[in-house]
Amino acid sequence: MIEQFKSNGNQIVSTDVFSISFDGENEIEASLLGLSISNLAFVINEIVAEDATEPQCKLKVSAFRKGSFEILFALAVISIGQISSLYSTGDALSVIGVLKGIFDVKKLLKGEKPKAVEDDVKEGYVRVISKDGTDISAPLGVKILFSNPVVEMKITQISQAIDTHNPEGGFSLSTGNEIIHYNHSDIEDMSQTIPITEYGPTDTVQVSELTLPILKIALQGDAAWSFRFGTRAIKANIEDRDFLKIVHIGQVSFKAGDKLSVELIITTRFSDEGIPIRESYSILKVYGHIPASNQINGEQTKF
Repeated sequence: MIEQFKSNGNQIVSTDVFSISFDGENEIEASLLGLSISNLAFVINEIVAEDATEPQCKLKVSAFRKGSFEILFALAVISIGQISSLYSTGDALSVIGVLKGIFDVKKLLKGEKPKAVEDDVKEGYVRVISKDGTDISAPLGVKILFSNPVVEMKITQISQAIDTHNPEGGFSLSTGNEIIHYNHSDIEDMSQTIPITEYGPTDTVQVSELTLPILKIALQGDAAWSFRFGTRAIKANIEDRDFLKIVHIGQVSFKAGDKLSVELIITTRFSDEGIPIRESYSILKVYGHIPASNQINGEQTKF
């Protein structure tokens, strides 16, 4: 099936289908089936959550086909406004591509840490190099495998479930363009957990004054706000108590498209191999509020 886009007001809905086919008989233990589907749904949602437009996704099991045990999935990704980047995960086809890339990286690494992970942001790909020097290129979104240990665990559990279902078989991932088969040897490699990355002795900290579009606000307590930062969505805690006070008592209101002028602190954590594996964000100071209606002339309410 070719990916389809549909506009609904300011929403863009992209849909596509893919399937996972377990080698062997046309039956499977219910517990293994449930684990595989729920883990896959978790991984898909985590991939989509990395996108800057904060899209939503719906994953449905639409049919079982005869033959080897095949699960047909229908994926819909709902984005707000235009998709921000050719290489974003704001559309269904890109999400499926990242999922395939995650399987491929797990197969490559065989439960070992990568020797290196090199970004090619311009082309939208990452080069993952194993300890023996073998490398593959995959969509940038596969880096979630290194930054989100739960995703790594879920993929490992899916591989182990497939191995339990048929100790001599593998599985196939079918998209609209290709069918990729992973044999039993591949499943053994993918069933091994990539070791938890040890952090280096220090993190790097960058402080920037910039304007951030607001995606979600927190009206109570110290919950994180969501912003668009470049082509990504980020969550940041606001440390400016004076600003939070006037928000919580209702002295300032927000509408879609508003921005904040802030001092942003970016903390990047690196692995012991020098691979950036996690970024966290906090806002030390809020300088001003720029309503969507004032963005042409740049006027802002200063704090």
